[in-house]
Amino acid sequence: MKYFAKIDGESYEIEIEQHNGTTVAKINGDAYPADFRRVRGEASWSLLLNDRSFPVSFEPRPDGLSVTVGSESYVVSVEDERTRAARAVSKGKGSADDSKVVLSMMPGIVREVRVAPGDTVAAGDALLILEAMKMENEIRAALDGVVKTVHVAGDQTVNKGDPLVTLE
Repeated sequence: MKYFAKIDGESYEIEIEQHNGTTVAKINGDAYPADFRRVRGEASWSLLLNDRSFPVSFEPRPDGLSVTVGSESYVVSVEDERTRAARAVSKGKGSADDSKVVLSMMPGIVREVRVAPGDTVAAGDALLILEAMKMENEIRAALDGVVKTVHVAGDQTVNKGDPLVTLE
């Protein structure tokens, strides 16, 4: 899976791959052997990158995530390639309200709707399940908000770019 990170305002493309049982992190095209494991709880991790070990901790912030690696802290925002593709589909669709419309990033069948109008959602909350190519994809909110409209129902077929949910 490919990820796009902004760390203290600088952009990075990160791809995580498996090669012969070894995890490799490609950062802006450069490959590094990596291992990332939880040490304690949800926020304490150990990162082994290029044969160097670093303690890593996370703390949520309104503008992303505060990540501390060793003794250095960074403000980080990350999106995966699916979220980025969905955002790209929604660009240029019209009014400012369109940025709050969650669009289908691929054709598929809505298998489950998990929200209703009036529900409060946080960024990252699951909105619905979309089946595409026999795989179930959890469609998540990209921002905090209240569900204004649910444009789809269970077992409904959607095309790429169709509106799924509108937040306000």
